Amino acid sequence: GSYSFNNGTHTMAATGGDIQNSADQMHFAYGLIWGDCNLSVRVVSLTNSNAWAKAGIMIRQSLDGGSPNVAALTTPSTTNGVNFQSRRTFGGSTNWNNISCTPSYPVWLRLSRVGNNFTVSYSKDNITWATINKDSIAMTDPVYAGLAVSSHDNSKCTGVFDNLYGLSQYFCDTTTVGADSIPVIYTVTRFGTDNFCMSARAFKTKGPSKSPVFVSNLTQTLNRQRSGQWSQT
Repeated sequence: GSYSFNNGTHTMAATGGDIQNSADQMHFAYGLIWGDCNLSVRVVSLTNSNAWAKAGIMIRQSLDGGSPNVAALTTPSTTNGVNFQSRRTFGGSTNWNNISCTPSYPVWLRLSRVGNNFTVSYSKDNITWATINKDSIAMTDPVYAGLAVSSHDNSKCTGVFDNLYGLSQYFCDTTTVGADSIPVIYTVTRFGTDNFCMSARAFKTKGPSKSPVFVSNLTQTLNRQRSGQWSQT
């Protein structure tokens, strides 16, 4: 998959079997967040690679394919419409509810977190919002939050987003979650004016599927001084 940002527009291309079942396959542009949040985004368009192609906003505990998560997703299908999805435990099944609606774009999606309580809503005009569903999932901070796209097909689809609220317009990193996950994930997140969190998460592959298994994590907080040099704090 790929991700780009230009003049307020986020463009993501992805393949992936699905965001569903016991493990996700998708492309994900993300940042780290702590505590309660209210995230929203406008999905401008989504390629109709499959009736179950998906694009939207997600919060997940980790970048592992089977991670607990909650997502607000839209599809190109009138029947499949907009979706609430959640996975309460690692490698568990995915719970979902959908609202059938004409998949005319743009459509706004909202994902709110208060403690361990998550709410997914959608709107056609960013004024009147309808709640799709709610769920309670235990997640420890920080969590990964961002934009997700899956084609539900071998062919690539493209999701275009704008009006992102609740996250930095510049994501710290992007990765492919699922079968094509990279073995080491590097993340740099900005918090405050000159403070950054840098982390590296190492994986190893396991079994015939070469699925990634988490091995270790290294996190450092950095401060950028006026001279432009970096120092560990």
